[in-house]
Amino acid sequence: MPGQWLLAGGLVASDGQVRKPMRFAFDRFKTVIEPGATVGIAAVLNRQVDMTGRTAAVFTTGGNVAPDRYCELLNGAG
Repeated sequence: MPGQWLLAGGLVASDGQVRKPMRFAFDRFKTVIEPGATVGIAAVLNRQVDMTGRTAAVFTTGGNVAPDRYCELLNGAG
């Protein structure tokens, strides 16, 4: 695959793990983030990536989630 040598690896997040970052983004940034776009934040919040002494930039996208589903996910974020 072209450009594959640029990749250092990948991360995954379960459905349950994406709820916490959705709530985090809403509470802290007042931003609606779609579930699939929260994987980067989930990796940091769930300590899948060692961020000790490091700074990260995580790009997210939002809005591609139905309002009722978004509320359902946030309410289950605990």
